[in-house]
Amino acid sequence: MSWNTIVTVLTPDAKSPGDQVRMDNPTFSGESKDGARYLVTAKSGLRDPKQESRILLDAPTVTVTRTGAAPTHTTARTGEFHEDDMTLRLEGDVRVDNGAGSKFDFKNAVIDPATGEVSGQGVQGKSPTGDIRSDSYDVLDQGERMVFKGGVRGRIQPK
Repeated sequence: MSWNTIVTVLTPDAKSPGDQVRMDNPTFSGESKDGARYLVTAKSGLRDPKQESRILLDAPTVTVTRTGAAPTHTTARTGEFHEDDMTLRLEGDVRVDNGAGSKFDFKNAVIDPATGEVSGQGVQGKSPTGDIRSDSYDVLDQGERMVFKGGVRGRIQPK
């Protein structure tokens, strides 16, 4: 997998040089092994001075595009992009719209762009085929399979 980082503005945000780097409108893009394209944007970013591979994001948006499918858009209040293992952690009002009628709300999400797998806590979702709620979830096989665990409640709508 490859990742590119485009940052529109870098400004020191600390008293001494090198302590913190603030990014306005950071953009990260990449492609997974299966050809899915990822675009991560945010209102702002802040490189953690204690852990340089960690970038704290404000109001991140993740767009995943796969050939032959509508783009999936995910938004959250905050996020953490980890350059060392290329994972993205999202927190607070995590919302996903797959562009095909399915919408999910999560407490949090951990996205591994290399595999396309997503996991997290607290899901509530609606789709053309039904509704689901559970304590935790895993999204596998590029979104083709979802596993729900703990307090699972669902309703399947007949076609």
